[in-house]
Amino acid sequence: FDNPEPVGTGPYVLSQFDTQSVEMTARDDYWGGDLAVSTLYYVSYSDNTALTTALANGDADWAQAFIPNVQSAYLDKDPEHNVYWAAASLGIDAMYVNTQQKPFDDVAFRQAMNLVIDRAQHADIAREGGVPPLTSVTGLPTPVGDPFVSPEFEGKSFEVDLEGARSVLEDAGYTWTDDALIDPDGEPVTFELSVPQGWNDYVTGISLIADAATTLGVKTTLDTPDPDTWWEKRSRGEFQAILHWTDTGSTPYDLYSAMMDGRWLAPIGEDADFNFGRFDSPEATAALNRYATTSDDADRQAALEEIERIFVDEVPAMPIGTRPFIGSNNTRNFVG
Repeated sequence: FDNPEPVGTGPYVLSQFDTQSVEMTARDDYWGGDLAVSTLYYVSYSDNTALTTALANGDADWAQAFIPNVQSAYLDKDPEHNVYWAAASLGIDAMYVNTQQKPFDDVAFRQAMNLVIDRAQHADIAREGGVPPLTSVTGLPTPVGDPFVSPEFEGKSFEVDLEGARSVLEDAGYTWTDDALIDPDGEPVTFELSVPQGWNDYVTGISLIADAATTLGVKTTLDTPDPDTWWEKRSRGEFQAILHWTDTGSTPYDLYSAMMDGRWLAPIGEDADFNFGRFDSPEATAALNRYATTSDDADRQAALEEIERIFVDEVPAMPIGTRPFIGSNNTRNFVG
């Protein structure tokens, strides 16, 4: 409906909007008094490189984005004013996989892929040492996730285990022909990895995952569409594997819910807000609901232990790396 004179109490009003930028102007009748910043500009950049250039040149004052070579590309440009901060969070980057379609509809293949991904390599190369590696098999990030790791998985860390992965596949009926992995139906195993073009750390990340898949004899292809196309296919479940973040919160609930909660389930072709891989587990959904609603501490702990057990055993998604709250800003014009 039309609302030409909306009522609001905030400090800014929308003065300009288009697909590339938004401009907000300070109100002259704001109840809180004069504002230190008279105009806010929100600008959309095509990729991380363009954003990094804008930050280094002072064209942008604040951004939340991964910056390649952050020390030389940004901090060293103005050591007095340029700031980079990566505060720990209970969110991670994960490889969401389509659990409704080959090859990731087979839990054995998901388990095997989970065993050959090198998380330390991801932290060092894709994230250029700017974040700590993801170590716990529960997917919970260090250090903020450590208190939530259940006793069953304390001290159990990700390690690349090609021999173990091959054993899992052999037990599930997979074979190899000329080093190519063949599934129990006699078909070569292949899949496509997709992230948007220009997302440097994610593009490098899927390349590393593709290398890991090659050690199993799996042929992969890399797809880097424009962000809008990728976003639409992600939401509709029209992919085989994507690199994407989880939700985050003060407990592990949001992280696990994002990857395995049935409350997000939607048929392939319809939009889903999370659980993009369409992992369908009534047990996981019930445990997540119990964790979120119970008032009993012991029951909440038991629910979390069940959630972690399902996550480790059934691999609804593959934890790849920690995801701190990354912020880059400068103090040339504003402080505080």
